[in-house]
Amino acid sequence: VICLYIPPDQHFTTNDIMQATSGLSPIWGSTTVNSRGKHIENVILSSNLISLNNGSATHFSTFSTFSHVDVTLWTDTLAAKCEWNILDYLHGSDHFPIILKVHLGPINKYYKPKNIFKTDHADWVKFQTLCRDKCDKSPTAVNPNQETARITKIIRSAANVSILQTNHSKTSKNIPWWNKQLASLRTKKQTAWYDYKRCRTQEKLICFKKANAYFRRSVKQAKRKCLEDFTLKINPSSNPRQIWADLKKLAGSPTTSAIRCLNLPSGHLTNPLDIAEEFVNHFSNNSSDNNSSTLSENASMSPSMPPSAKQIDSSVQLVEFEYALSGVSGKTPGLD
Repeated sequence: VICLYIPPDQHFTTNDIMQATSGLSPIWGSTTVNSRGKHIENVILSSNLISLNNGSATHFSTFSTFSHVDVTLWTDTLAAKCEWNILDYLHGSDHFPIILKVHLGPINKYYKPKNIFKTDHADWVKFQTLCRDKCDKSPTAVNPNQETARITKIIRSAANVSILQTNHSKTSKNIPWWNKQLASLRTKKQTAWYDYKRCRTQEKLICFKKANAYFRRSVKQAKRKCLEDFTLKINPSSNPRQIWADLKKLAGSPTTSAIRCLNLPSGHLTNPLDIAEEFVNHFSNNSSDNNSSTLSENASMSPSMPPSAKQIDSSVQLVEFEYALSGVSGKTPGLD
């Protein structure tokens, strides 16, 4: 996708594909046509391109009018697979955001992440009771496939009631400078915008511009205050861990990144202690003496080290160790 902006006083060639052209033509929804619009029409017809615009206005000018200056062009082979729309709100710009969707294949709109059973927290007594009751209530099938489906349905229905499952709820980004006052100002600004769209009067336009300006100023002040509060906390005695946590909050990164599930050939692990134990065993095996032969082979294949590196890599003598301890101040270090 190529996006270009060409000012009204600048000429352009027929090699431009997708652009904010300031050209007007009925092909993309305008009621009038100008010289630049005619030029773009010739480009569309000579290049087998199709305009995806659905006739909606794409620009709100300083003269309080709506215009169609943003053009989206696509090839004739892919135009049928595209969906073009605009958002109803300006979002701080004078151009409406354009949403372009390309459907290249079948998409399952109702896809949900697969839940995993937490077998460590299962109520096995309840599970056995439910399976026994459901087996007694449902008749046995003669067909093996039907009987397999019946048993599978009984097991899954009992498991859904007696065994907890992982939760895949989406977490929104944490914005530290956002507050209830900004949310209220944004609501007022959007309400003023919709009021102006319903009844385009000068009074409602002024009301929207005031609400928009006040909201943008409040956002800038909130961001500045949040950054000032963050920088005031940084000093030589600050905790680096807390500083990085605050930086992640400013960047909108999630604060927690714990591993909640581990997929293994033997099954799924959801208990935090079992996951930690699995990592411990993995790193312990990799660093054990059983892999010393592999490490020595890799070391023999590496280029020769300089003398200074060999001296650093040599074994520590007892005299060197005692000399190092003699210069350490504190209660913990000592010969014992």
